[in-house]
Amino acid sequence: MKKYDNVRKLIAALHKPKRVRHHDGQAVATIVNDKTPFIIREGYKTARTNIIFSVSGINKSGCKIIAVTSANPGEGKTTSTLNLAITFAQTGGRVLAIDGDLRKPRLHRYLGLKKDVGLSSVLSQQVTIDKAIIKNARPGLDILPSGELPPNPAELLSSDAMMNILEQISGDYDYIFFDTPPVTVVTDAVALSPLVDGVMVVVRQNYTDHESLATAVNLLNIAKAKVLGFFVNDAVSARTGYGYNGYRYKYGRRYGYKYGYKYGYGYGYSDPMPKEASTEKK
Repeated sequence: MKKYDNVRKLIAALHKPKRVRHHDGQAVATIVNDKTPFIIREGYKTARTNIIFSVSGINKSGCKIIAVTSANPGEGKTTSTLNLAITFAQTGGRVLAIDGDLRKPRLHRYLGLKKDVGLSSVLSQQVTIDKAIIKNARPGLDILPSGELPPNPAELLSSDAMMNILEQISGDYDYIFFDTPPVTVVTDAVALSPLVDGVMVVVRQNYTDHESLATAVNLLNIAKAKVLGFFVNDAVSARTGYGYNGYRYKYGRRYGYKYGYKYGYGYGYSDPMPKEASTEKK
């Protein structure tokens, strides 16, 4: 079987994209908690198990660093990043979620946090990493917000300063999750990929188009990124499984993924952000 056979199967399963725009441009996200339906929590636990097995073969001890991206905006990468990080933290592991989307950061919104001090602040040497990390934003989960938006995010993410930060904090965590911008829109995720142990690609059925997904995978492979697998949102059939490099996800309508990521990306990726709307109280 050729290397990309599973990618082709995934692309074929996505069917024709149905773009939906929400005119208010605000994010509506459900974050995993004790009140989340059991079947949804179990879905994320299954994904957690698959990720653990996928990175276990990496010839590296200690902290595993995973970037989460997508081909296009609006496919659910931020919700997936945060919910996976929370699910990993529930095992008692030490977990850090980093908002590496230095263009349209959103992790802070979902948790009712401020982003004024964060990754960009540390990279520009305005503050130390210890002062920028928010401890226990959720039990066992630390958060590093984006900080103020810099003019050169791709260069910052691929810089020696970024590498030094990861080396500095990797001893404090078992897993680090990066939320990164869409691959086909900007180069940030590709620029960061040499510094992480693997990349997860989030796709959304009836939304992700064939061409952009193929382009995203091609760009990641050109950068020699280790693509760990695909996380499929809004899959229409619970019986459909998608696999790649050992991953196999079976997320269907019964898993409740219709609740999730409903962004209104009616504006360009470099346009001003809409009015912020925190989904949870502090």
